[in-house]
Amino acid sequence: MPTLLEGKITKKYKNYKYGIGIEHEMYIIHFPLKPSSQKITYMILAPTEGYQNLILNNQEKLSEKDLKLIKSIPYEPTGRICNGKTALKSLPGSWSDKERMPEFITDEPISTIGKKEKKMYQYSKQLEGFQESYTSILNKYLDINLRQKADTYGTLLEPPFGMSSYIKTSENYRSKNYKLRPKLYKDYCGSYHITLTLPYKKNMKLSKFIDIHKNFANMIQWIEPLMITAFFSADDKSMGTSKKKVRGSYRVVRTGWGNLAGSDVRKLDKGIGRYSNIPSYWRKGLTFDEQKMINYCKDLSPVLKKREPGAKAGFSSNFRTFGSTDPDRPEHRESGIGMTIGNGIELRIFDHFPIKYLNSLLQLISLIAENSRVHKCTDYVYKNKGWIHAVKEIMKYGWCAKLTNGFKNKLRKMLDIPLATSSLIAYDIMKTLYKELYDKNSKGDYYIILVGDNKKYIELPEINRKSFEFGLSMKLNNNKSLFKNTSRFIKKIENTREIEKIEKEFYKIFSKKNWDNCFYQFMFYLEALGVLKLETSISSSIIAIYKFKNTISFHDINSFIAHQFIDRDMEEATLPHL
Repeated sequence: MPTLLEGKITKKYKNYKYGIGIEHEMYIIHFPLKPSSQKITYMILAPTEGYQNLILNNQEKLSEKDLKLIKSIPYEPTGRICNGKTALKSLPGSWSDKERMPEFITDEPISTIGKKEKKMYQYSKQLEGFQESYTSILNKYLDINLRQKADTYGTLLEPPFGMSSYIKTSENYRSKNYKLRPKLYKDYCGSYHITLTLPYKKNMKLSKFIDIHKNFANMIQWIEPLMITAFFSADDKSMGTSKKKVRGSYRVVRTGWGNLAGSDVRKLDKGIGRYSNIPSYWRKGLTFDEQKMINYCKDLSPVLKKREPGAKAGFSSNFRTFGSTDPDRPEHRESGIGMTIGNGIELRIFDHFPIKYLNSLLQLISLIAENSRVHKCTDYVYKNKGWIHAVKEIMKYGWCAKLTNGFKNKLRKMLDIPLATSSLIAYDIMKTLYKELYDKNSKGDYYIILVGDNKKYIELPEINRKSFEFGLSMKLNNNKSLFKNTSRFIKKIENTREIEKIEKEFYKIFSKKNWDNCFYQFMFYLEALGVLKLETSISSSIIAIYKFKNTISFHDINSFIAHQFIDRDMEEATLPHL
């Protein structure tokens, strides 16, 4: 039964329509099963495209429902070609020469208010169901080889983060055992695209329809750098190296996909395709590792220029428009043309992350949608110095980047929220912003339309921080010297409020050249391992350390790695084979 608030809003917006669609492409990997005495040093990529084709060659073993699902799953190419040059190599495949990712897509995107409506969380549940059913079908219907492989190599799961430097691929997929290539490969692990059409009615003026989406997109762009701290993954080798690795989003910086502020939202009426229609001013002056290769994307090939005349570079757009040129099909979608009534915009920035966190992102998007209904965002991010500084700092330092009061003040004005935190830590600002948007907008019209009168506040995830910790765990398992130095440092730690003293001990063991600006994150990692407990100030500075353990083992690290794949707290989980 609808609540009184839902009934009131249904009456107000009766016969309005809105639209929601979610796409999720991702690799599927084997859960890394290892006995406690063996280190987890890599993740095996499952050659699912080969398995899918084996299944389709044995259709008589499938139910009609399973066959329909298997046939509906397309595969997306990976890697990155810019202006005819390879910016990122695809992983070598076994069924074909290159690995590709399965893509899961929700259906029935359009709802009419007052009739049978689908809400945000129903779409995430549907998407999760598709993913779980797909992997279940692979395990259930494939020949005995896969079932043996699941026992040997681990069951099939989604990756825990948006990239990995520790991927193993197989030269084969039919035989009993994998023939693993000796090399470890590095790649991003997937992405989300979310399409949203804000509430509209057929007789709404096109200019108003475009304006409400423009204001919504503009607000999203203002918080894009902060969203990195919650939903995006760092380069998992960014700690303990003299190379300048990306600590914000590896995929955004290194591949040029999910390009922040890649769309000039003032031109939604003209249309925006898959490629950026405005220079990426925030990329100017970046000097990250492998920067030369992504610089190929600064130029647009003649073929793409012809396909998208408004595009400026090979970096992606962050919003794509859809429109219709067929008056008999007003809700028919054509990519990249000017918006028409009934066709919303696609958000294209998001890294892959475990689907259990998707509702948090959907709640945030719904809150921004309502905020854009009640407040006009007047400035744009493209050349804003405070916004550009925030992006660069977060890309350099990740979730714990220190931002400026000037940027916080700008966010207060653009979003009309108090942003009541004294902390300058990027994740703290994001967390405060998220909660204040909830308090302000969770009873608002658009939020109720998109989510329902759902009073549940969904906690903001810490994906960026956890991606650091996961990467450091893999690095420890692959580097005996690093493990030895970490053990030495743990022995030096004591219960104390003299944090500078512990930091000095850290840099006696770990070189400044490779570990500069890593102490803070390293201490949070040791807390995640259960070695110690940190007391922090309201500005998130470490003010006290309480030590619990004097050593760590490979079993501790393996347990931590494994727990990133499963939906349980470390204290409560029971791990197989550990």
